[in-house]
Amino acid sequence: MAANTSPSIKLRFVNDNEIRTLNAEHAAKHRRCLFSDTERQQMSDELIDAVVAQDQDPGQVMLDLEQDCLETYPKESQSFSVFRGPFGVARWLGSVEEAHNDDSELIDFNAIGGTGDVEPDEDLTRWLLETSPEDKVGNNEDIFANLLQISSIPQTNPPRANEFFRDTDLSTSISLDNHRMTFSVNEDPKAWLLLSYYRDRIIHLISLRQQQHPQHDEVNDPWSSLVMPCAMTTMAELTIGGSASHARLGLLYALLATSAFHLQNSSIGLTADDWMVAGEEYTERARGHLEACLEMDKTKCKYKEVLMAILCLANAFMVKGDPDTRLTYLLYAERFIRANGFNKSTLSRKRRTLHHCYAYMRIMAETTRSSSYTSSTDSPGTDKASEDDNDQFRVSRWTALSENLMGSEKDPDTARRDLHLEVPGNWTSTLFPELYGIAESFLLLLSQVIRLANERDLAMDQDGNLSLKEFTLRAKSLEKSIYRLISSSACGSVSSPSSSSTSTSTADDNSMQATYIALLIFFYRRVHNVDVALLQREVLTVQDYLMQIEESQDSAGGNGRTVALMWPAFVAACEALLPETQRYFAEWFEGLLAKTGLVSVSLAKGVCEFIWARRREEDGLSWPEVLRNRGVKVLCT
Repeated sequence: MAANTSPSIKLRFVNDNEIRTLNAEHAAKHRRCLFSDTERQQMSDELIDAVVAQDQDPGQVMLDLEQDCLETYPKESQSFSVFRGPFGVARWLGSVEEAHNDDSELIDFNAIGGTGDVEPDEDLTRWLLETSPEDKVGNNEDIFANLLQISSIPQTNPPRANEFFRDTDLSTSISLDNHRMTFSVNEDPKAWLLLSYYRDRIIHLISLRQQQHPQHDEVNDPWSSLVMPCAMTTMAELTIGGSASHARLGLLYALLATSAFHLQNSSIGLTADDWMVAGEEYTERARGHLEACLEMDKTKCKYKEVLMAILCLANAFMVKGDPDTRLTYLLYAERFIRANGFNKSTLSRKRRTLHHCYAYMRIMAETTRSSSYTSSTDSPGTDKASEDDNDQFRVSRWTALSENLMGSEKDPDTARRDLHLEVPGNWTSTLFPELYGIAESFLLLLSQVIRLANERDLAMDQDGNLSLKEFTLRAKSLEKSIYRLISSSACGSVSSPSSSSTSTSTADDNSMQATYIALLIFFYRRVHNVDVALLQREVLTVQDYLMQIEESQDSAGGNGRTVALMWPAFVAACEALLPETQRYFAEWFEGLLAKTGLVSVSLAKGVCEFIWARRREEDGLSWPEVLRNRGVKVLCT
């Protein structure tokens, strides 16, 4: 173990005999170990044996212990201890004299190797929520304190995109001042716990690659390699009394809000209400810091930090189950990227990674977005760049999506600026396969299907931009391209995977195939609105792939139900006719809900069950009609 205090000073560990030979000048560079090598090895062996004897994963034991700390409360007049396997957390609130009182409650440190049958208290959450940081901010301590006043009443009507952008001038490039603010993290004892919860639980929900590969290299995961280091650094600076910029504080509070909202979803009673209030408070703080960024002098800009803060806040609303506000911040992210993201001739990998994250989040959000509130191509606060991109996902400029056009190479500059994958073609520098495990051609086709479907919906209510001939040509081109995508993948057809060799099929192959078949179902439903009976072969194919994924993951000790598969499962489940198929998808969503605790999973299951019930009464009801007519919003990412 060594630590560098400066480039010229290094610590060296010495034994007892060497200490006598050190003079005062060199003593500061040396340290003595408290335990010998033999003692340290013995302690390590005992710890391993204690875990192995109970057949437990050490990482999971620590996570369970942390969860217990979030769900229990040490009474102020008593000591408390929580043990899981060989690990424990204890607190002693009495005096030294009280420790010798037979009536006092002592902490049994000898129970560390026990079975952990100490009954935890039930109100740690209330203790964590007692301290409210904003109550201790003086009027003259921070000139931006008025931006951070938090109401204890949660917002019931989140602002729409129009209201959010109405007073925001985005006609010029935004450059945010890196003004720094101070905040004592010691005044918020739950902050570190929530940040740790985000690292250990939330990232595995929003990182598709970590869902598919738990041992995935975190260097390639933006939430682990970019977001968490920034948040941890910010917390460390605040812990020692330092300061942080508005962008960093906005990112930090967005992460804390996300953890609080997820704990709300997985809690019951008053505990859930407390976490909801905490999540709302952190959300308002994050929003306040982002707004403060826009109000500062536009001379300096931490572009990646601001963009990360916006995307993290969008994820917070995803976990909360608020699609409208999430879309608002995705629109905000798009404006910010177009105003500031392409001002350099060469984009760094980190910047391109964040652009890919935005693109995936936005395109997937558009798949279940009702076109009833996208009836205008004009967006509030729209500048020329965003007008060219077409925020409403209307039809793009191509006429026929030929195989040659799909196989052609994109111009690099055009590809970098093509956020919503409007321009057909390949881009060798794309990061989608690496970040999300899917081909960019899939997202390209999905984007084009959404655009054509929106044109169809708008033509039902008003005059559309496409003639019947042009609509038919575009639909035919998309259909052929989707079949080419399916046939070029592992299995080579849309037939049931049981007819092909499954011994060499991997979970990744099955996941990819399920997603591609779901794209075909999505196309037939959104563009042609075909009779549900015509889609049963594809529905059963998706079901077969999901079952194979579960079987392969179960044999490997994993879980095949992940958020990454929620979109294909939802698209297929909505078209299921057979009772046994409906039961399978209902159980699949129940398993995913138990694993993730996401509100969107429960809502997706509810929409499917509503469609199944209505379909038994009347024919022809589709999930886009349910979402549009009943104002329901579903998030599948």
